[in-house]
Amino acid sequence: MKTRTRECRPSVVMACVAWVIAILLLAPTAGEATGPGRRGPATQAPAGQASRDWRRFESANFVAFGNATRDDLRRAVVELEAFRALLLQLFPTLRLTSPVPTRVVVFKDVASFSRFRPRDARGKLEEWVGGYFTPQPDVNYLVVAGGASGLQLSIVFHEYTHYVLHRNLPSIPMWLDEGLSDFYSTFQPAREKGWSQIGAVPPGRAQVLTNGSLFPLEKVLSTQGALKILQDPSSVPMFYAESWMLVHYLTLGQGGKRQGQIGAYMKALQKGLPFERAFTEAFQCTYDQLESELRTYVNARTLPGLGIRRASTEALEAADMQPMLQADADALQADLLSRLGSGDDAEKAANRALALDPEHPQARLALAKVRLGQGRSADAIALLETLVDKPSVGLGAQMALASALIDAGRYEEAVQPAERAVQLNDQAASAWYALSLAFAVLDRDRQADSAMLRYLELEPSPESYHTRAYYLFRLGKDGAAARDAKAFLERAGWGHESAPYVAFLSALAYRRLGQNADADAVLERARPTVTPGSWTEKVLDYMQRRLTADAFLSRARENGEKTEAHTYVGFDLAMAGKRDEAVVHFKWVQKQGSRNYVEYTMAVAELERLEKPSAAR
Repeated sequence: MKTRTRECRPSVVMACVAWVIAILLLAPTAGEATGPGRRGPATQAPAGQASRDWRRFESANFVAFGNATRDDLRRAVVELEAFRALLLQLFPTLRLTSPVPTRVVVFKDVASFSRFRPRDARGKLEEWVGGYFTPQPDVNYLVVAGGASGLQLSIVFHEYTHYVLHRNLPSIPMWLDEGLSDFYSTFQPAREKGWSQIGAVPPGRAQVLTNGSLFPLEKVLSTQGALKILQDPSSVPMFYAESWMLVHYLTLGQGGKRQGQIGAYMKALQKGLPFERAFTEAFQCTYDQLESELRTYVNARTLPGLGIRRASTEALEAADMQPMLQADADALQADLLSRLGSGDDAEKAANRALALDPEHPQARLALAKVRLGQGRSADAIALLETLVDKPSVGLGAQMALASALIDAGRYEEAVQPAERAVQLNDQAASAWYALSLAFAVLDRDRQADSAMLRYLELEPSPESYHTRAYYLFRLGKDGAAARDAKAFLERAGWGHESAPYVAFLSALAYRRLGQNADADAVLERARPTVTPGSWTEKVLDYMQRRLTADAFLSRARENGEKTEAHTYVGFDLAMAGKRDEAVVHFKWVQKQGSRNYVEYTMAVAELERLEKPSAAR
């Protein structure tokens, strides 16, 4: 399976991908933000112990650090700038300039990169990762390994596309999120004649498509169907491959026959239409018809691609690099490791930096984050309070302090550092979210709503309501939790993958408020969105009293299902005044439940409340 690339000049680029423009009409159309994301001219490193192998290289939108070769460090920045420019050329309304700095960390080889790999839900270092992108409240990190195998920039392009999509779209189905990110991960900057290329086959996808069978599109496009596919690890490669191929076909197939239809599909979902009706309205065919077209496309020997002229990068390729101080290099590594949850390694790196410079702000900030991870919140807060006036880490320290105070339950105190953070950078979405959360817990609803709306202007995703609803529910703020659940369902639509479970949360909150009619109504509204025969349907059956507790528990097979079953049964018992019986179920979750399930945190929080009667409502 090969690609044939056709030149696509700026005058016709928009037509080549018109459906993406239709999607972008759903996003805010404000121009690019200015501020911390833009960097000034590079400066020479101050006097001190210079690093032997770490250096920095800065461009208009990225600042790179690393122990990689000069060629690899420069190439990473040049190609990221080219990729960013390409996205802006194709989609001028995209919000691409980050409200916080973006750091690119380039390691010389896989061995030096190894400790800096992300961790999975169990805290284990992820295998077979050559690069990643992680957005943080005060800084973004793009991390990649160089060396003999070459820079794995396709991975970074993939993750960066996710970031751009989530900043510009309020909600996006899993297949489209992954398919688009895969499609743009194939970006190849100009090697000759100034033409960049998009549309090549990502590594491994052709083999998966050739050796496997496509899933029915009805399952791939459906949230519940996709989740069921992804529960089987052996099915994941085909889901990704099929998602990429579908995006490729809808973007470039048959001379653009279906351009604009994904935009129509997204709009239909945003209106709250069920998946089946949204599909029919947008694609004007049956699942079988589109699936047949896709199968024909898969069997083609060659696929179309795009060639797009790009601006010259000669000036950037000729720019100088700057040396780094060893303390700065160690502090940078400590900061990255602390954000990855690698506490021991982060502390060692921070201590190396502090041995060279006892007052190094970034090293002290990294150490504070390590203390938070160790549960030493008092030590972390004390350390952060000494950093909030340091210009180089002021924003990060204020935001970390606000978060630490919220975690400690000191909501009134958390307001001040969150307000200082938005004064330092009113584009910092996480600071506005922290404000909204603190105000919501303090029952300052008008201020909470105002802060949340500002957050949504910066990050147009309804997930913030989802996250805040669960947090407020765990605190017993049932009225606020129900309001946030309703806001999420209205903004995300009932087709969202999380909609059924947010409905379950909403029903629990309403029942604890004594508003049983509202609970029944939201559960009934969820019924059409749940796949018949699925585990989610069993949860809904129990919530609607169609299954007894014993029958519900007996149907739970794997540990995640058991975690959910024990949690929801426990809440019912607690609301019925059967405290001791409820505690048994919550303790089962605490000791044996799946920790990466939201029900785990719900059960543990309720157990703490039940075992501290003075703290109960």
